[in-house]
Amino acid sequence: MFGDDLPPLLPLLDVAEVWDEKDKRKIMAAVARFNRRFPQVRWRICGAALGGQVSLPLFGFWLVNACPLMEGETE
Repeated sequence: MFGDDLPPLLPLLDVAEVWDEKDKRKIMAAVARFNRRFPQVRWRICGAALGGQVSLPLFGFWLVNACPLMEGETE
């Protein structure tokens, strides 16, 4: 899906282009409200088209561990 160059795990990563700009703004507004209430949690939302044989837990584990950190993030 990503080849050799994985993108950083952005707060909203829409690889499959699931959402339009209006939907993305709504999602990010909801995340911002949640983050104000629970600042210790950091959401990462990914829209990806996966085959039926893909293990979602395994994909999520791989994505979180393989994507590079964003500017200013630490392990």
